[in-house]
Amino acid sequence: MRILIADDHEIVLRGLRILFETQPDLEVVGEACDPAAAVEQAMGCSPDIAIIDYRPPFNGSNLLSELKRRLPKLKVIIYTMHGSEDVALEMIGAGANGYVLKSETEQHLLAAIRAVANHQSYQQ
Repeated sequence: MRILIADDHEIVLRGLRILFETQPDLEVVGEACDPAAAVEQAMGCSPDIAIIDYRPPFNGSNLLSELKRRLPKLKVIIYTMHGSEDVALEMIGAGANGYVLKSETEQHLLAAIRAVANHQSYQQ
């Protein structure tokens, strides 16, 4: 699966890239540190799944809408520190395919990626 990672923290981008490199079925095809770059990367690298942050400067709702508008088949997982059920429901309602908290283990994120790749939703 081709993965795009969008987060404003370089350490998160690097950590996820390192994690995904250990998975033979995952390939990081793009990384972005702001919403405009995320859209540009998505358009240029044709990912299967985008993993995006929710909080500013990303405004996950707007970025999610823009990615889904431009690439309707793109699967999107929100990867965030916001544990609010309201935020999770808002994102799922807006078209996110998965919602994973950054406080969870990497196994949750990997499970979300594989569930979403198999046309299932994932929310912890």
